[in-house]
Amino acid sequence: MSTRSRKPTKEQLQAESERKQDIAWRLHTAGASVQEIAASKDPTTGDSLFKDARGAAQALAAVRRRHQSDDEEPAGLPEQIKDDLARLARLQRALWPAATGGDIAASREIRQIVKTRAEILGYAKIDSSAKTKTDAVDEIAARREARRATHG
Repeated sequence: MSTRSRKPTKEQLQAESERKQDIAWRLHTAGASVQEIAASKDPTTGDSLFKDARGAAQALAAVRRRHQSDDEEPAGLPEQIKDDLARLARLQRALWPAATGGDIAASREIRQIVKTRAEILGYAKIDSSAKTKTDAVDEIAARREARRATHG
């Protein structure tokens, strides 16, 4: 009785490739260089994620293509700007549950991420007079703090 191993299907190979690409992207958006990503170990198997830096760079390029096809980032931007936008998106996703749960500090961070994204993409102009006005989030926070102070 022979125990021959089955060859992975095309779908399984694609899923495994995308899983490794996603790991590489998370490392990249966290600030890891291509060389650091190439040297990283797969958390599932303990094996190297990629054979070399070229493989890591190809994985990052594949993720960028997927993101672009998902309309997650505008086409035609320099890679550094695309990477920064991806980092901002990741931060926003991480903060979103807290912000929508009423965490004022997380809401402020989300607002800052949105402003930063608008500045990067050039569709927001900062009005210096707007900086001196208390915005809605600060007003809500001040009211909550006042209620807490009066209700002990």
